Amino acid sequence: MDFDGLIRRGLEVERRSAADRPAPMLLDETLVVLHILAPEGGAFDGETLYAALAEAGFDRRRGELFVCAAEHGEYLALNALKPGRFPAEPAGFATRAVGLVLPLAGSERPLAAFEDFLERARGLSDALGGRLCDARRSSLTRQTIGYLREEVQQYQLKHLAAQRKGGR
Repeated sequence: MDFDGLIRRGLEVERRSAADRPAPMLLDETLVVLHILAPEGGAFDGETLYAALAEAGFDRRRGELFVCAAEHGEYLALNALKPGRFPAEPAGFATRAVGLVLPLAGSERPLAAFEDFLERARGLSDALGGRLCDARRSSLTRQTIGYLREEVQQYQLKHLAAQRKGGR
């Protein structure tokens, strides 16, 4: 998995203006991006964050990234503030936001991966006392979740049809 590319593409969400983005958004039609924001004026301290990520099933990879290798795909956790990476040691580190990325292309069952990803994101947000948000950092509502679910279903159907067509 190209983690550097995922980080660049995940952080690209921050550079796009709200007017340029469809609502809701799958980045490049292949990535679901969510954010967990610290309470207003606060930050997640490194030790608490790293422990919560580990509890949610994320492991350190390459010393700077957290990856969750789940049944239906891999999910990436990154520092939502530039440079997008976590320091090797949590002591003295804090961040106001964590980005969570689900690459749909790596999953045989994208909808199942999305549901698991969403559940882990909710649990992580609760554990940190943060606010779960969409790619634009707006609070994640039931309506937005429904839209994202529909987009993931469309992605799954499109790729299933392509696989069937290619297999004939």
